[in-house]
Amino acid sequence: MNKDFLPFRYWGKDHINMYTKFLANDKNEISSINNYLYNKYSCVRGGKCSGWLAFENRIMPEIESIAEIKTLDMNSFMESFEKVFRYVFEYYNISADRKSMNICEGDFHHSVYMKGVDIATGLYYGSLMCNYYTNQFATSNNIQNSIGYEVYDPLEYGEDVIITAPIPTYQDFIERLGDYAINSLEMPVQRDVCWVGNVELTRRNVLHLLETVELKHQKWVMLAGRVSLHEEDKCETRWKDTYDLWCCSSENETIYDDGNARYLTIELEEYIGNLNSYPDNESKPWLWKNVKNINNQSEVFEETSLVLPPSNIIRFFNLKLNVSDLSWETQDKEKVIICNNNKNSYYRDPIGGTVFIRKDYFDKFLEGNTVKYFAFTERFIPDTGYADETSLHFEIVNGKIEKEIKNNDVYSRRNNGDNPLCSACPHTNIADEAVDNSSISNIEWLENSLKDY
Repeated sequence: MNKDFLPFRYWGKDHINMYTKFLANDKNEISSINNYLYNKYSCVRGGKCSGWLAFENRIMPEIESIAEIKTLDMNSFMESFEKVFRYVFEYYNISADRKSMNICEGDFHHSVYMKGVDIATGLYYGSLMCNYYTNQFATSNNIQNSIGYEVYDPLEYGEDVIITAPIPTYQDFIERLGDYAINSLEMPVQRDVCWVGNVELTRRNVLHLLETVELKHQKWVMLAGRVSLHEEDKCETRWKDTYDLWCCSSENETIYDDGNARYLTIELEEYIGNLNSYPDNESKPWLWKNVKNINNQSEVFEETSLVLPPSNIIRFFNLKLNVSDLSWETQDKEKVIICNNNKNSYYRDPIGGTVFIRKDYFDKFLEGNTVKYFAFTERFIPDTGYADETSLHFEIVNGKIEKEIKNNDVYSRRNNGDNPLCSACPHTNIADEAVDNSSISNIEWLENSLKDY
């Protein structure tokens, strides 16, 4: 898979634009600004202003008191890149004569010229990312959970091809276990306004998924899975009922009403190592892990939704991977945990990402260890959209719901007067504007995005 080379728009020699631009300011100058913002606005993380698009504009007078923010001139940017480009072509003795090039895209991508562009781009952007910040401003809503101007991240534009999931081979047993899980859910005939906001039904259903399933005289318990039941017609989605469920083997991990519950209930950490080495994983071994879809790298392969259980559970029983059906077995080839690596699409199939463990082994693990579940639910009909009442995060311990948190969006959280980070906000002039002008900030963002067009 090719990287997204030269991520800018070329409208002519007099109009070259990049969405993400590099700042002309010295990196130490920007670093001091970021440190200032981090110390003064630490409450933004999890507060009302987290993710607010207009936050940068509101505090710009403070930023400009430290330094005037400027972006690199695009012509200078291109001239500098041209010098690197010429240097690389001369160094490797690659002809820059256009007449000698076949500019057909298919041929160019596999040519020595493409390799020259690859090396030049890597050198140029590598130098830039080490010496300049970008004009992208974060308010604790990025992977780094930072506030201030961001550093260029090459992984956003062209990730290395790393094949971590095996090619899927259909396994009927795991599909049948998933069918039993779906059939345990209460599904009324009418999907109306009463149904979409029925919180009690949501609570019952999320607990139904934890019920023991018996298949071929063996009892199984779900450790993980995504259920997405829906009905479509030609024009729209008529209804949708979603349940995400993930186990955790640490009693200390918990969810809070700070806007970050999704990182335990929706967004899974990624494992990119050798699957055979997964039992040795030490990166939060008490949490489930997502395996990058092999289909992301090439459409030749089928799409899957492979999820791995906490590695410390696998290590506890000294299990080994059977890659043929993605099961984890004992030394005697007894299957203890089964993962679903069948062809699967979250948007088309009713269930995926499932992991089941034998009930007798599950009970044995519980004798000296903790297992809790984090879950996310949401329900939709066109008349209401996604209902706030049933868009929920759960923490479940011993088959009981211990915590239940509404999945309020950013703007809802801003209007939440119970947020302890915002109860005595020292920056009320900014916070008030965050509540009152959220729609205005969206308009400002749109206008700024369209300036160059």
